[in-house]
Amino acid sequence: MINSKVINPEVLDKWQHDVILTLCQLEMYFLPSFFDVIVHLVSHIVREIKMCGPPSLRNMYQFERYMGYLKGYVRNRSRLEGRIVKGYAAKEVIEFGTNYLRDVRNVGIPQSLHKGRLGGVGTLGRKEELMHPNDLYEAHFTVLQDMTSIAPYIYKHQSLLKNENSHMDNIWLAKKHNQTFSHWLKEKVRSTRLNVDKQVEELGFVLICVVKYEGYDINGYTFYTRQQDQKSTVQNSRVTLIALTIENNTKDSY
Repeated sequence: MINSKVINPEVLDKWQHDVILTLCQLEMYFLPSFFDVIVHLVSHIVREIKMCGPPSLRNMYQFERYMGYLKGYVRNRSRLEGRIVKGYAAKEVIEFGTNYLRDVRNVGIPQSLHKGRLGGVGTLGRKEELMHPNDLYEAHFTVLQDMTSIAPYIYKHQSLLKNENSHMDNIWLAKKHNQTFSHWLKEKVRSTRLNVDKQVEELGFVLICVVKYEGYDINGYTFYTRQQDQKSTVQNSRVTLIALTIENNTKDSY
């Protein structure tokens, strides 16, 4: 509230009371060494707002933070300004040069810890394993069902099965389609490799060896396998939603 851009002068006296009360409550839990000059200055903020206006219009935190950044260039304390100018100029020249280099990170810009977490990236325990053929084709079929580029081949395969087995019902045709579509698509791509889309060609072949991870980042969340989760000393595997109902004014947890 103190750092808000718009402050109602009528609430300042209440803020001062709350600040003093909060500091007194902190004295019940923290040692006297905790209450240095920084903590003490909180009691004067409300009085400064009455005299000088909102802190957002006059605080110097961002400038002091940037001055601390510039002080990092100092190597010779007898030439403070010169070292800052030299270090800052060298950084600008390097950043200008990196704009023309490929696969080079800019100086001073840290790489985001969340980079790639929206696209799905394995992060822990990479290993290659041979899958059972039944599990492999079942997983392959599940992927093919959700691909837009495979939709014409699905319709074609279903039509072929229906023409060849016209006396069978829809349930039998659906099971037969699920069992044979992956093999049929593989033979179809192999026979007409030059006339199919590149994505369809890659999806048509099944790799026996697959890559597995024990940790995986996708959609901004990190997921672990059950084996990896059992190694952890902490666990967070539940979602809690506290709902306040209007009728009986009670809270329910799900």
